[in-house]
Amino acid sequence: MMMQRGEHLTNEGLQKIINIRASLNKGLSLLLKEAFPTSVAVSRPPLPLDNTKLHPQ
Repeated sequence: MMMQRGEHLTNEGLQKIINIRASLNKGLSLLLKEAFPTSVAVSRPPLPLDNTKLHPQ
């Protein structure tokens, strides 16, 4: 959606995308960390744990 609105074409929009990327899985690569030193990972909401047993059948 951000790209559909053209937000990725501005510095602020690109920074938003990099911040979101920083919060995913392994975070930013060294190259991205060097290119965007002010990046801050976006906080992710905690997921509730479902302790029900899975049945393989």
